[in-house]
Amino acid sequence: MSKFCEFCGAQIGDNAASCPVCNATPSTNNITASDNETVSNAGVTATPVTENVENNNASTDTAVSPTATANTPDSKKIITIVVAVFAALVFLSIVVSVLGSGYKKPLDNFCKAFNKEDAKYLVKAYPEIYTEEYDEDDMEDDLKDVLEELEDKYGKNIKLKYKVNDKEKIDKDDLEDLEDNIENYLDETVKISRGWELEVEFTVKGKKKERTKEIDVYVVKMDGKWAIVELSPDTIYYRFT
Repeated sequence: MSKFCEFCGAQIGDNAASCPVCNATPSTNNITASDNETVSNAGVTATPVTENVENNNASTDTAVSPTATANTPDSKKIITIVVAVFAALVFLSIVVSVLGSGYKKPLDNFCKAFNKEDAKYLVKAYPEIYTEEYDEDDMEDDLKDVLEELEDKYGKNIKLKYKVNDKEKIDKDDLEDLEDNIENYLDETVKISRGWELEVEFTVKGKKKERTKEIDVYVVKMDGKWAIVELSPDTIYYRFT
């Protein structure tokens, strides 16, 4: 009965002290030819190593890579939806920002009237019903007089800027009272839909010096237009001279 080396598989003699091929010392567990036949007869068939390698390679080839999954139509659709939602949110935030700051527009125009020495910006800052009652030429004369007084105190090249420090929404009852006051004063019917009471920090700056003062300002949306009420160039004159 032949014996085989358990390390390299070479045939060795029954009485050999070591394997003639690898010099390993045989143990009592060496496989014999009869043992090999017994295993084969039991119905156990060894699978060649090369066959296992080929099967493993085939499994690897059929695996779906993460890149392939990311490029599927469903993933592209999800990415498109996410991008669209993000763009919509950005657009909405811009619209809200622009529309929400509409009350500042009359303040911008009021300061432009001083900075550009042009009363047409006062016309834009006031309610249309005011400009129907007061002539633009009179506004121009009033603005010019105030600028001259400010130049005497602050120097040439007068500039007016503002910063809103605080705001409080005008409630419905106060808006109605404001409507009544304007209607009684101008003998005209007006509709005020919204309004803010603002704490505005105005700064007058000339060549010689500058000064900052806080003034309460009412801005209202009257007949669909944001406008200033109870603020005029004379207000700036009395507060800064």
